[in-house]
Amino acid sequence: MTHLVKLVPGWAWAALLAAALAAGGWLYVQGVEASRDAAVAQRAAARADLEKSQGEVAALTSALEWRRENARRLLAALEQREQALAAARDRINEHRAALDRLEANDAEVRDWAAEPLPDAVADWLRALPDADGAGAGDADGAAEPDQPSAGASRDGGDESRPAEPAG
Repeated sequence: MTHLVKLVPGWAWAALLAAALAAGGWLYVQGVEASRDAAVAQRAAARADLEKSQGEVAALTSALEWRRENARRLLAALEQREQALAAARDRINEHRAALDRLEANDAEVRDWAAEPLPDAVADWLRALPDADGAGAGDADGAAEPDQPSAGASRDGGDESRPAEPAG
């Protein structure tokens, strides 16, 4: 083998070594370029995923804000309804107190209130919706459904005839 090495001139060995190093360098550069291209493609895919995620986040944020605003509007509407119901309950209680005072102070009204309620009116009063929407009773639920209101009779009297004025 040493004879073969001596037969080939030194410049040929140097050229062969240079060619081998050039081929190795070219392969190394090709590997680095492939790694770079893969990294660039991966970065582009990550950027696309990021933009897609940011779009989804923006849509979800918008939907969440809409729901929050809707909840605020509903809460305000419920508060207004509660205030209206409280005002209505107060007016009903004021009217009841006025009726109680009128019955206590006026004999003619007291006699009229002592007349039995007609069945149709009693049924209508029982059918009025209650505060819980179940029917039977007042809007604020102050009266029990089976308790007669002022002047109502449920003991079997003739309730179907109209009340006659006292006097």
